[in-house]
Amino acid sequence: MVKTRKLETILKEPTWNQEGEQVVHKDCHCCDYQEQVKEAIPGLTPPANAIFLKPNERSRVSRSLSSDFNQPKHCTDCQYPMRLIGNNDWQSHLTRPQKVAQTIGSIQLKGWQCPNCLGIHIRTYVAVSSKFYQCPHCQELTVTRTKKMVKQATTNSTGKWLIISDCHCCDYHQEKAETIPRLRPVYSSTSSSSRSSSSSYSGSYGSYSGSTGSSGSSGSSGSSGSFGGGSSGGGGCGGDF
Repeated sequence: MVKTRKLETILKEPTWNQEGEQVVHKDCHCCDYQEQVKEAIPGLTPPANAIFLKPNERSRVSRSLSSDFNQPKHCTDCQYPMRLIGNNDWQSHLTRPQKVAQTIGSIQLKGWQCPNCLGIHIRTYVAVSSKFYQCPHCQELTVTRTKKMVKQATTNSTGKWLIISDCHCCDYHQEKAETIPRLRPVYSSTSSSSRSSSSSYSGSYGSYSGSTGSSGSSGSSGSSGSFGGGSSGGGGCGGDF
């Protein structure tokens, strides 16, 4: 039997969370068979890249606001597409630390509302920055830090920074010392007609500086150093131990 089917009418449009219903007329091309039947229309399907947000709740992501906008938002409860709403519609739902963090620029906040169940979802976008830190009391990115030089590092000793942390929302304050590594020792050498060289070194075991050289005109050689030394008319070395 060869049958054809033709849509007669739609009784109920499908929605994001419910099937629809339609009437279909069927005919046979070989006999006098005819019938009208009701069929279900599948509900609307969110796109594959949709982000599902729970109404009357909050979410937090470490990504830029612009990249998040490229993905459609749908309600977790009823599957309806959520719409972006103005700041005045959700600012009253924010905590004080969230408002402070938004003011100093550590986070961005946007509100999304489901047109079906009317639930509002507040989404937090965390700024990718090393300028802000989480306050242990406010549990929000409301802390900024400053560095103060206490002691400069040298080749002989380490230095010290003072890291000062302050919260813009509460009275949290912390000062923490941070060691600055010692500077690397500098090695230098010079040459002259007598082919002399000098060097200096500073390390954890002490420091040393000295020079060595030879003179071709007198046929003599010698050495001297900061440990103590001497000279002789012929060849040799003198020292004071």
